[in-house]
Amino acid sequence: MKQGIDVSKWQKGFDFKLAKQQGKTFCIVRAGRTTSDGRQVMDECFYENINKAKDAGMDVGIYFYSLATDAVTAHREAEWINHLLTTDLCNTHLKAGVWLDVEDKKQTSLPPEKLTSVVMAAINRLNSYGVYVGIYSSFSFLTQNLVLRNIPDYVPLWVAQYAKVNQLKSWYPRKQIPCWQYSDKGKIGKFQVDLNIWY
Repeated sequence: MKQGIDVSKWQKGFDFKLAKQQGKTFCIVRAGRTTSDGRQVMDECFYENINKAKDAGMDVGIYFYSLATDAVTAHREAEWINHLLTTDLCNTHLKAGVWLDVEDKKQTSLPPEKLTSVVMAAINRLNSYGVYVGIYSSFSFLTQNLVLRNIPDYVPLWVAQYAKVNQLKSWYPRKQIPCWQYSDKGKIGKFQVDLNIWY
C-alpha cells in the first residue's frame, strides 16, 4: 500500500521533496478542466506541478475536471486529454493513472443513466486511442449520480470518502478500486492537501 497526494493550481509553490520525505510516493496532478463556457483549458500550474513531482522521485498521474453533460463535450474532453498525452506527456510514464474527475454540481442535473453514458463516451473515446482511463469521484456521487453496473469492471475507480474505511471496495468487490482519497486535511509544509492510498 502506497501513500500519495493530488494537487492542482491551489497548491502553487508546493514542496514535493518534503512530501516525498514524508512518505508520499505518488502524486496525481490536475492537467486541465472544462470551463463554464465549454472550453478545455490547462491547469495554470500543471507543468510546474508534474515536473516538480517527477524531480522529487514520485510516481505521477493526471486528472481532468469534467463538466461534460453530453457526448459532444465528453468527446472534446477526451480529445484534449489524448492530445496532451501524445505531445507533452509522450515520454512520461503515468504510473498513477489517467483520471476523469466527475463530480460537478452541473452534472447532477442529469439522470444517473444519462450521466453514465456521457462519462462512458469519454472513456470509450480514450480507450479507442489505447488510453486506459478511470473515474474519480466521491462515494456518494459514484453510488447516487452514476450507475456503476453500467460501467465495465475494467474501468478503474478512484473514490473520495473521508472515513476510516473504503466502503466502495466492500460494496463492489469486483470493481477495480486502486486508489482511495481518504482525507482532504493533509498538511505538508504550509499547504493543505488531499491524502490518498494506492492499494
